[in-house]
Parts: sequence; structure tokens; C-alpha cells
Amino acid sequence: MVKPAKSSDEEHLIQALTRLLRPLLRYLLTKGFTYIRLIQIIRPLYVALAEEEYGNNQQTLSDSRISVLTGLARRYVKELRQSPVPSDPATLKASPSTKLIAEWITNPRFLDKRGAPRKLDRLKTDHSIPSFEELANIATSDVRSRTLLDDLIEKGMIEETPRGKLKLLTNAYKPDRHANELVDYFGQHIHDHLAAATNNLQENNSPFFERSAFQDRLSPESLEALKIFSDDQAMKMLKAVYTRASELSETDKGKTDNTFRFRIGAYCYSEDEKPASDPD
Repeated sequence: MVKPAKSSDEEHLIQALTRLLRPLLRYLLTKGFTYIRLIQIIRPLYVALAEEEYGNNQQTLSDSRISVLTGLARRYVKELRQSPVPSDPATLKASPSTKLIAEWITNPRFLDKRGAPRKLDRLKTDHSIPSFEELANIATSDVRSRTLLDDLIEKGMIEETPRGKLKLLTNAYKPDRHANELVDYFGQHIHDHLAAATNNLQENNSPFFERSAFQDRLSPESLEALKIFSDDQAMKMLKAVYTRASELSETDKGKTDNTFRFRIGAYCYSEDEKPASDPD
């Protein structure tokens, strides 16, 4: 049987998917996550998304129609439709610790004259002097300030000085590798980036901002300098956006249509493109 020739569009999509999936599959291999387990996730998701995208309230899609859309045999479609529909995980909310650090590095009340995070007293004793307790109360009303403080000290993000002041040691919250926080953040952040990118592939959709800067033929020394520079510039941008977003969120309190969420991110990646066969 002769296989139908692939169109130019399909060839480009295959190339893009191959590049896209390579780092994910490499990671899954390190975790012992097999092809079979991945397929067990993809099959029901294909069926659920086909119903979501092409179904409507008036008429349910037939097994045959979903089979055509997904390429899955009808017997699989029927079986999968009788199984529980895979649910989309709840959107990852910014943790109280994330909000606390964001406020500490952007809120003028907690910054010194140079714009750097102040060293804070632990408890609020004078309303004119900012404290960690006040900062924690801004970040959340659900977690005690002492609980937040103990967690951030344990993670090496805050230290107590000999004078009893609390000093911030980082400009961003670092997810806990041992509490699956990194994996949760990975799923949410990559989802939003990929959702923006695939939206931009659709001609009739309003595009999201998606840009990157690229340069090759760099030495290790230049690469390190560029990393330091880009980290600094990206952090300035994220601070500015968080400050503006916080102002707008405060303005929108009490509105009935304040149901939207927003995320903007920055990433940096580099690799050595020297062919493996090249001599040192």
C-alpha cells in the first residue's frame, strides 16, 4: 500500500513537533515514564478535546465522527467516552510566598532609597515602619506570617541578621523540588506559553505577544555575560509588569467581570552547537 505524500504544511508541522517534543520526551525517559503511559494520557485527551472543539449543545458527536477526527478506532472511542473525562488541573495560583517576595521587591513601602528591598522587623510595632508581618498580611490572609517566614528561611530565601532584621536573599520565589512544585509550575507555565503560541498559528485569532532574541557564534565568556545581562533586564521587566498588574487588580476589586487571569514570563536557553565529531 502506497502511503499518501505529506503536504508541505504537514512536513513543517512534523518538524516543529519533533523539535518541540524532544526535550519533553528526554525528561520523561529520565523519570521512567514510558511511551505506554504517555499514550494512556493522550488517547482520552484527544477524544475529550474533539468533543469540546467540534461538539455543540444541540447534537452529540457520534463515535464515528470522533474516530475520523482523532484517527482512533471506533471501539477505542466508545470505550474512552464511557470512561471518566480527564479533568484539566486547577489553574496554579500564585502562592503566598510568591506574592510576598513580589511585593517585597516592587512595593515602594518595602524598598529603600536605592530601590532595594528593605531589611524588615519581624513584627509590626509602629505603623510608620514597614514590617514582615505587614508584608505577609498583604500577600495572604490565610497563612500566618510566622509560617511563611519559617518556610522562606528554611528554603534559604530570607535570613535573620545579627541585629534581628529580616533580609531578603533572592529576587524571586524558588519552587520546592521536593514538593513537586517545580513540576506544577512546569505544567502551568508551558501550558500558557504553548496556548499563546498555538493561538498565534490561527489566522483569525488576535495574537498574543511572543518574541525572542537570538544570537549564535558566542564564546563561553560572552555567553556568561549575556546571561547576566538578560537576567537583569528580564527581572526589571517582570517587576514593572507585576507593579502595574497589582495596581489594576486593586482597581478591579468588586467588579463582576474580573474573572480573567494574566501571565507573562521570560526564559533563557543556550547550548553548544559544536558538532560532536569536532576535535577539542
